[in-house]
Amino acid sequence: MYQAQLSAMKRDYQLRETTVEISTMGLGSVNPYFGFAAFGGDAADADFGGGGDTEFDAPCSDSDRLYRNITGYCNNIRRPTQGEENPREQQNLLTAFIDGSSVYGSDVETEERLRGRNEIRLHNTIVQKLDDNTDWDGERLYQETRKIVGAILQRITYLEFLPEIFNKRTLRKYNLKDGNYKYNINIDPSIANVFATAAFRFGHSLIPDFLVIDGEKVRSRKLFNNPKFIFEKLKALVKSVLYNPSETVDRFLTKEITDHLFEVDDLSFDLAAFNIQRGRDHGLPPYNTFRRLCGLNPVVTFYSKQLGSGGGAAMARIYRTVDDIDVFAGGLAEPPLRGSQLGPTFTCILAQQFRDLKFGDSFWHETKDRKRGFKSDQLESLKRISLAKIICEEIGLDRIQRNPFRVVTNG
Repeated sequence: MYQAQLSAMKRDYQLRETTVEISTMGLGSVNPYFGFAAFGGDAADADFGGGGDTEFDAPCSDSDRLYRNITGYCNNIRRPTQGEENPREQQNLLTAFIDGSSVYGSDVETEERLRGRNEIRLHNTIVQKLDDNTDWDGERLYQETRKIVGAILQRITYLEFLPEIFNKRTLRKYNLKDGNYKYNINIDPSIANVFATAAFRFGHSLIPDFLVIDGEKVRSRKLFNNPKFIFEKLKALVKSVLYNPSETVDRFLTKEITDHLFEVDDLSFDLAAFNIQRGRDHGLPPYNTFRRLCGLNPVVTFYSKQLGSGGGAAMARIYRTVDDIDVFAGGLAEPPLRGSQLGPTFTCILAQQFRDLKFGDSFWHETKDRKRGFKSDQLESLKRISLAKIICEEIGLDRIQRNPFRVVTNG
Protein backbone atom coordinates (compact mmCIF):
# COMPACT_ATOMS: atom_id res chain seq x y z
CA MET A 1 0.00 0.00 0.00
CA TYR A 2 2.69 2.46 0.97
CA GLN A 3 4.51 2.20 -2.36
CA ALA A 4 1.44 3.26 -4.33
CA GLN A 5 0.63 6.04 -1.88
CA LEU A 6 4.20 7.31 -1.85
CA SER A 7 4.35 7.32 -5.64
CA ALA A 8 1.19 9.39 -5.69
CA MET A 9 2.75 11.89 -3.28
CA LYS A 10 6.01 12.23 -5.18
CA ARG A 11 6.70 15.15 -7.40
CA ASP A 12 5.72 15.03 -11.05
CA TYR A 13 8.08 12.69 -12.90
CA GLN A 14 9.37 15.45 -15.17
CA LEU A 15 10.37 17.48 -12.12
CA ARG A 16 12.10 14.60 -10.37
CA GLU A 17 15.21 16.30 -9.20
CA THR A 18 16.78 15.82 -5.79
CA THR A 19 19.73 13.90 -4.56
CA VAL A 20 20.50 11.34 -1.98
CA GLU A 21 23.27 12.32 0.30
CA ILE A 22 25.23 9.54 1.91
CA SER A 23 25.04 10.31 5.61
CA THR A 24 27.00 9.07 8.54
CA MET A 25 25.99 6.41 10.72
CA GLY A 26 26.58 3.04 12.10
CA LEU A 27 25.11 0.97 14.85
CA GLY A 28 26.49 1.70 18.28
CA SER A 29 29.36 4.14 18.00
CA VAL A 30 29.50 5.66 14.55
CA ASN A 31 31.35 8.32 12.67
CA PRO A 32 29.90 11.79 12.18
CA TYR A 33 30.07 13.96 9.09
CA PHE A 34 30.53 11.14 6.55
CA GLY A 35 27.53 12.01 4.64
CA PHE A 36 26.92 15.61 4.64
CA ALA A 37 28.83 15.77 1.31
CA ALA A 38 31.92 14.19 2.80
CA PHE A 39 32.73 11.58 0.21
CA GLY A 40 30.38 12.34 -2.57
CA GLY A 41 26.98 10.76 -2.44
CA ASP A 42 24.20 12.86 -3.78
CA ALA A 43 22.50 15.33 -1.53
CA ALA A 44 19.58 14.77 0.78
CA ASP A 45 19.32 18.48 1.23
CA ALA A 46 17.88 19.14 -2.15
CA ASP A 47 18.22 22.43 -3.98
CA PHE A 48 14.66 23.66 -4.37
CA GLY A 49 15.77 26.89 -5.94
CA GLY A 50 15.49 30.35 -4.49
CA GLY A 51 13.25 31.98 -7.01
CA GLY A 52 10.32 32.56 -4.73
CA ASP A 53 9.63 36.17 -3.74
CA THR A 54 7.77 35.21 -0.59
CA GLU A 55 9.18 34.30 2.80
CA PHE A 56 7.94 31.81 5.36
CA ASP A 57 9.60 32.95 8.57
CA ALA A 58 8.77 31.73 12.03
CA PRO A 59 8.04 34.58 14.49
CA CYS A 60 9.87 34.58 17.79
CA SER A 61 9.68 36.55 21.00
CA ASP A 62 11.74 39.65 21.81
CA SER A 63 13.58 37.68 24.47
CA ASP A 64 14.80 35.05 21.98
CA ARG A 65 18.25 36.53 21.49
CA LEU A 66 19.82 33.47 19.91
CA TYR A 67 17.45 33.06 17.00
CA ARG A 68 16.16 36.53 16.31
CA ASN A 69 17.60 38.12 13.18
CA ILE A 70 17.44 41.63 11.79
CA THR A 71 14.02 41.00 10.20
CA GLY A 72 12.48 40.28 13.60
CA TYR A 73 11.88 36.65 12.76
CA CYS A 74 13.55 33.36 13.61
CA ASN A 75 15.16 31.49 10.73
CA ASN A 76 14.58 33.74 7.74
CA ILE A 77 13.26 31.20 5.21
CA ARG A 78 12.86 31.80 1.50
CA ARG A 79 10.06 29.80 -0.06
CA PRO A 80 11.29 27.49 -2.85
CA THR A 81 10.33 27.68 -6.50
CA GLN A 82 7.05 25.95 -7.31
CA GLY A 83 6.73 23.56 -10.24
CA GLU A 84 4.87 25.14 -13.15
CA GLU A 85 2.80 22.04 -13.91
CA ASN A 86 2.01 21.26 -10.31
CA PRO A 87 2.02 24.35 -8.05
CA ARG A 88 1.53 22.20 -4.94
CA GLU A 89 4.95 20.58 -5.46
CA GLN A 90 8.37 22.15 -5.11
CA GLN A 91 10.67 22.05 -8.11
CA ASN A 92 14.09 20.60 -7.39
CA LEU A 93 17.16 21.59 -9.38
CA LEU A 94 19.29 18.50 -8.68
CA THR A 95 19.22 14.95 -9.99
CA ALA A 96 17.63 12.15 -7.98
CA PHE A 97 19.94 9.34 -8.97
CA ILE A 98 23.01 8.13 -7.12
CA ASP A 99 25.24 8.89 -10.07
CA GLY A 100 27.94 11.14 -8.63
CA SER A 101 26.15 14.34 -9.55
CA SER A 102 27.28 15.99 -6.31
CA VAL A 103 30.82 15.37 -7.55
CA TYR A 104 30.29 16.29 -11.20
CA GLY A 105 27.34 18.67 -10.95
CA SER A 106 23.70 18.41 -12.02
CA ASP A 107 24.00 20.82 -14.94
CA VAL A 108 26.43 21.34 -17.79
CA GLU A 109 27.79 24.64 -16.46
CA THR A 110 28.75 23.16 -13.09
CA GLU A 111 30.19 20.05 -14.71
CA GLU A 112 32.42 22.04 -17.05
CA ARG A 113 33.62 24.25 -14.22
CA LEU A 114 34.59 21.26 -12.10
CA ARG A 115 36.27 19.51 -15.04
CA GLY A 116 38.34 22.61 -15.65
CA ARG A 117 39.61 22.67 -12.07
CA ASN A 118 40.69 19.01 -12.22
CA GLU A 119 40.27 18.65 -8.45
CA ILE A 120 38.37 15.38 -8.11
CA ARG A 121 40.76 13.00 -6.36
CA LEU A 122 39.28 9.57 -7.01
CA HIS A 123 38.27 10.54 -10.53
CA ASN A 124 41.80 11.64 -11.36
CA THR A 125 43.27 8.41 -10.00
CA ILE A 126 40.96 6.28 -12.15
CA VAL A 127 41.55 8.44 -15.23
CA GLN A 128 45.29 7.96 -14.90
CA LYS A 129 44.96 4.16 -14.65
CA LEU A 130 42.64 4.00 -17.66
CA ASP A 131 44.89 6.30 -19.67
CA ASP A 132 47.87 4.05 -18.97
CA ASN A 133 46.03 1.01 -20.30
CA THR A 134 43.89 2.32 -23.18
CA ASP A 135 44.13 4.60 -26.19
CA TRP A 136 40.94 6.50 -25.32
CA ASP A 137 40.68 10.23 -25.89
CA GLY A 138 40.01 12.70 -23.08
CA GLU A 139 36.23 12.74 -23.46
CA ARG A 140 35.88 8.97 -23.29
CA LEU A 141 38.28 8.80 -20.35
CA TYR A 142 36.09 11.31 -18.52
CA GLN A 143 32.78 9.59 -19.29
CA GLU A 144 34.03 6.08 -18.52
CA THR A 145 35.54 7.28 -15.24
CA ARG A 146 32.35 9.05 -14.25
CA LYS A 147 30.45 5.83 -14.90
CA ILE A 148 32.85 3.94 -12.61
CA VAL A 149 32.65 6.56 -9.85
CA GLY A 150 28.85 6.41 -9.98
CA ALA A 151 28.96 2.62 -9.60
CA ILE A 152 31.35 2.90 -6.65
CA LEU A 153 29.02 5.35 -4.92
CA GLN A 154 26.07 3.03 -5.44
CA ARG A 155 27.94 0.09 -3.96
CA ILE A 156 29.21 2.05 -0.94
CA THR A 157 25.73 3.44 -0.31
CA TYR A 158 23.89 0.13 -0.48
CA LEU A 159 26.49 -2.34 0.77
CA GLU A 160 28.29 -0.27 3.42
CA PHE A 161 26.06 2.62 4.47
CA LEU A 162 22.52 1.21 4.41
CA PRO A 163 23.43 -1.85 6.54
CA GLU A 164 24.48 0.64 9.22
CA ILE A 165 21.06 2.31 9.42
CA PHE A 166 18.71 -0.59 8.55
CA ASN A 167 18.49 -4.02 10.13
CA LYS A 168 18.78 -7.22 8.08
CA ARG A 169 15.04 -7.68 7.90
CA THR A 170 14.55 -4.27 6.26
CA LEU A 171 17.39 -4.89 3.80
CA ARG A 172 15.75 -8.16 2.73
CA LYS A 173 12.21 -6.78 2.60
CA TYR A 174 13.14 -3.93 0.26
CA ASN A 175 15.75 -5.87 -1.78
CA LEU A 176 18.55 -3.50 -0.81
CA LYS A 177 21.28 -6.12 -0.81
CA ASP A 178 23.73 -6.92 -3.60
CA GLY A 179 22.25 -8.48 -6.73
CA ASN A 180 18.61 -9.19 -7.60
CA TYR A 181 18.55 -6.09 -9.80
CA LYS A 182 16.00 -5.78 -12.55
CA TYR A 183 14.91 -2.40 -13.89
CA ASN A 184 11.22 -1.66 -13.41
CA ILE A 185 9.90 1.05 -15.70
CA ASN A 186 6.85 1.47 -13.45
CA ILE A 187 8.91 2.59 -10.45
CA ASP A 188 9.27 6.34 -10.05
CA PRO A 189 12.84 7.02 -8.83
CA SER A 190 12.21 10.65 -7.93
CA ILE A 191 12.77 11.76 -4.36
CA ALA A 192 9.70 11.92 -2.13
CA ASN A 193 9.25 15.33 -0.57
CA VAL A 194 9.05 13.79 2.90
CA PHE A 195 12.38 12.02 2.33
CA ALA A 196 14.31 15.17 1.44
CA THR A 197 12.47 17.57 3.73
CA ALA A 198 12.17 15.47 6.88
CA ALA A 199 13.13 11.79 7.05
CA PHE A 200 16.66 11.85 5.65
CA ARG A 201 17.47 14.79 7.89
CA PHE A 202 17.68 12.32 10.77
CA GLY A 203 21.44 12.68 10.33
CA HIS A 204 21.27 16.09 11.99
CA SER A 205 20.76 14.33 15.32
CA LEU A 206 24.10 12.55 14.85
CA ILE A 207 26.20 15.71 14.75
CA PRO A 208 28.47 15.87 17.83
CA ASP A 209 29.40 18.89 19.91
CA PHE A 210 32.98 18.82 18.65
CA LEU A 211 35.72 16.93 16.85
CA VAL A 212 39.30 16.53 18.03
CA ILE A 213 41.45 17.47 15.04
CA ASP A 214 45.19 17.07 15.33
CA GLY A 215 44.91 17.32 19.11
CA GLU A 216 42.71 20.43 18.95
CA LYS A 217 39.12 20.38 20.21
CA VAL A 218 37.08 22.09 17.50
CA ARG A 219 33.42 22.93 18.11
CA SER A 220 31.10 21.88 15.29
CA ARG A 221 29.96 25.48 14.88
CA LYS A 222 33.47 26.27 13.64
CA LEU A 223 33.34 23.64 10.90
CA PHE A 224 30.27 24.71 8.97
CA ASN A 225 31.03 26.71 5.82
CA ASN A 226 34.67 26.72 6.85
CA PRO A 227 37.06 24.88 4.49
CA LYS A 228 40.14 25.75 6.56
CA PHE A 229 40.71 22.23 7.87
CA ILE A 230 40.15 20.69 4.44
CA PHE A 231 42.84 22.88 2.89
CA GLU A 232 45.28 22.88 5.78
CA LYS A 233 44.73 19.62 7.71
CA LEU A 234 42.80 17.23 5.51
CA LYS A 235 44.48 14.07 6.75
CA ALA A 236 43.97 15.06 10.39
CA LEU A 237 40.33 15.94 9.67
CA VAL A 238 39.65 12.56 8.09
CA LYS A 239 41.30 10.78 11.00
CA SER A 240 39.09 12.74 13.37
CA VAL A 241 35.97 11.72 11.49
CA LEU A 242 37.11 8.10 11.57
CA TYR A 243 37.84 7.97 15.29
CA ASN A 244 35.35 10.38 16.89
CA PRO A 245 31.91 8.86 17.59
CA SER A 246 28.73 10.61 16.59
CA GLU A 247 25.66 11.17 18.71
CA THR A 248 22.80 8.68 18.56
CA VAL A 249 19.68 9.06 16.45
CA ASP A 250 17.05 10.54 18.76
CA ARG A 251 14.99 13.68 19.31
CA PHE A 252 17.93 15.60 20.80
CA LEU A 253 20.15 17.80 18.62
CA THR A 254 23.37 19.42 19.72
CA LYS A 255 23.21 23.13 20.54
CA GLU A 256 25.94 23.58 17.95
CA ILE A 257 23.20 23.44 15.30
CA THR A 258 20.25 24.78 17.31
CA ASP A 259 21.93 27.71 19.11
CA HIS A 260 25.13 28.38 17.18
CA LEU A 261 24.71 27.40 13.54
CA PHE A 262 26.16 30.04 11.17
CA GLU A 263 26.58 32.28 14.19
CA VAL A 264 27.58 35.91 13.66
CA ASP A 265 27.67 38.11 16.77
CA ASP A 266 24.28 37.52 18.47
CA LEU A 267 22.60 36.10 15.38
CA SER A 268 22.39 32.38 14.76
CA PHE A 269 20.32 29.71 13.06
CA ASP A 270 18.25 26.84 14.48
CA LEU A 271 18.43 23.83 12.17
CA ALA A 272 15.74 21.83 13.98
CA ALA A 273 13.27 24.72 13.73
CA PHE A 274 14.24 25.21 10.10
CA ASN A 275 13.54 21.55 9.28
CA ILE A 276 10.10 21.73 10.84
CA GLN A 277 9.27 25.04 9.19
CA ARG A 278 10.48 23.78 5.81
CA GLY A 279 8.25 20.74 6.17
CA ARG A 280 5.26 22.99 6.77
CA ASP A 281 6.30 25.21 3.87
CA HIS A 282 6.27 22.14 1.61
CA GLY A 283 2.90 21.06 2.90
CA LEU A 284 4.05 17.77 4.40
CA PRO A 285 1.20 15.87 6.06
CA PRO A 286 1.62 15.25 9.80
CA TYR A 287 3.40 12.35 11.44
CA ASN A 288 0.32 10.16 11.88
CA THR A 289 -0.47 10.38 8.16
CA PHE A 290 2.85 8.78 7.29
CA ARG A 291 2.40 6.12 9.95
CA ARG A 292 -0.85 5.14 8.27
CA LEU A 293 0.74 5.16 4.82
CA CYS A 294 3.40 2.80 6.15
CA GLY A 295 0.80 0.40 7.49
CA LEU A 296 1.54 1.40 11.10
CA ASN A 297 -1.04 2.17 13.75
CA PRO A 298 -1.44 5.91 14.33
CA VAL A 299 -0.37 7.36 17.65
CA VAL A 300 -3.51 8.15 19.68
CA THR A 301 -1.96 9.68 22.80
CA PHE A 302 1.09 11.78 23.60
CA TYR A 303 2.14 9.10 26.03
CA SER A 304 2.36 6.35 23.44
CA LYS A 305 5.51 4.22 23.62
CA GLN A 306 6.00 4.99 19.93
CA LEU A 307 7.09 8.52 20.88
CA GLY A 308 9.84 7.23 23.15
CA SER A 309 10.68 8.02 26.73
CA GLY A 310 9.70 11.62 27.47
CA GLY A 311 9.10 12.50 23.83
CA GLY A 312 5.34 12.54 24.05
CA ALA A 313 5.29 14.61 27.23
CA ALA A 314 7.49 17.23 25.58
CA MET A 315 5.26 17.31 22.50
CA ALA A 316 2.12 17.62 24.64
CA ARG A 317 3.39 21.03 25.73
CA ILE A 318 3.70 22.16 22.10
CA TYR A 319 1.00 20.46 20.01
CA ARG A 320 -2.73 20.54 20.65
CA THR A 321 -3.29 16.95 19.46
CA VAL A 322 -1.14 14.04 18.32
CA ASP A 323 -2.46 14.60 14.80
CA ASP A 324 -0.61 17.94 14.73
CA ILE A 325 2.84 16.41 15.29
CA ASP A 326 5.28 17.25 12.49
CA VAL A 327 6.78 14.20 10.79
CA PHE A 328 10.36 15.33 11.48
CA ALA A 329 9.67 15.60 15.21
CA GLY A 330 7.64 12.41 15.45
CA GLY A 331 10.02 10.33 13.37
CA LEU A 332 13.06 11.32 15.43
CA ALA A 333 11.26 10.58 18.69
CA GLU A 334 10.51 6.95 17.79
CA PRO A 335 12.68 4.31 19.47
CA PRO A 336 14.80 2.47 16.89
CA LEU A 337 13.84 -0.93 15.58
CA ARG A 338 16.00 -3.79 16.82
CA GLY A 339 19.33 -3.72 14.99
CA SER A 340 18.49 -0.41 13.32
CA GLN A 341 19.27 3.27 13.75
CA LEU A 342 15.72 4.38 12.99
CA GLY A 343 12.17 3.92 14.20
CA PRO A 344 9.51 2.28 12.01
CA THR A 345 8.24 5.42 10.26
CA PHE A 346 11.58 6.76 9.06
CA THR A 347 12.68 3.21 8.24
CA CYS A 348 9.63 2.82 6.00
CA ILE A 349 10.16 6.15 4.20
CA LEU A 350 13.89 5.74 3.69
CA ALA A 351 13.87 2.07 2.71
CA GLN A 352 11.15 2.60 0.11
CA GLN A 353 13.06 5.56 -1.29
CA PHE A 354 16.33 3.66 -1.62
CA ARG A 355 14.45 0.77 -3.22
CA ASP A 356 12.98 3.14 -5.81
CA LEU A 357 16.38 4.71 -6.49
CA LYS A 358 17.79 1.28 -7.30
CA PHE A 359 15.05 -0.45 -9.26
CA GLY A 360 13.84 2.73 -10.96
CA ASP A 361 17.30 3.51 -12.34
CA SER A 362 17.85 2.00 -15.81
CA PHE A 363 21.54 2.93 -15.55
CA TRP A 364 22.09 1.07 -12.27
CA HIS A 365 25.55 -0.50 -12.34
CA GLU A 366 24.17 -4.07 -12.19
CA THR A 367 22.07 -3.67 -15.33
CA LYS A 368 22.47 -6.37 -17.98
CA ASP A 369 22.23 -3.74 -20.71
CA ARG A 370 25.65 -3.94 -22.39
CA LYS A 371 25.74 -0.26 -23.34
CA ARG A 372 24.79 0.96 -19.88
CA GLY A 373 26.29 -1.62 -17.57
CA PHE A 374 29.61 -3.35 -16.94
CA LYS A 375 31.12 -6.63 -18.10
CA SER A 376 31.35 -9.43 -15.54
CA ASP A 377 35.08 -8.94 -14.97
CA GLN A 378 34.54 -5.21 -14.48
CA LEU A 379 31.85 -5.91 -11.89
CA GLU A 380 34.27 -8.20 -10.06
CA SER A 381 36.79 -5.36 -9.98
CA LEU A 382 34.17 -3.01 -8.54
CA LYS A 383 33.45 -5.52 -5.78
CA ARG A 384 37.04 -5.20 -4.58
CA ILE A 385 36.65 -1.47 -3.95
CA SER A 386 35.53 -0.24 -0.53
CA LEU A 387 35.24 3.10 1.23
CA ALA A 388 38.15 2.15 3.48
CA LYS A 389 40.37 1.42 0.49
CA ILE A 390 39.45 4.72 -1.16
CA ILE A 391 40.18 6.70 2.01
CA CYS A 392 43.57 5.05 2.47
CA GLU A 393 44.65 5.57 -1.15
CA GLU A 394 43.25 9.05 -1.73
CA ILE A 395 43.99 10.59 1.67
CA GLY A 396 47.28 8.80 2.18
CA LEU A 397 46.51 6.88 5.36
CA ASP A 398 48.42 3.68 6.04
CA ARG A 399 45.81 1.98 8.11
CA ILE A 400 42.17 2.46 9.17
CA GLN A 401 39.30 0.27 10.34
CA ARG A 402 37.76 -1.98 7.72
CA ASN A 403 34.38 -0.29 8.17
CA PRO A 404 34.78 3.53 8.24
CA PHE A 405 31.17 3.95 9.38
CA ARG A 406 32.05 2.38 12.72
CA VAL A 407 34.35 3.72 15.37
CA VAL A 408 36.95 1.28 16.67
CA THR A 409 36.70 0.94 20.43
CA ASN A 410 39.06 -0.71 22.89
CA GLY A 411 38.01 -4.30 23.44
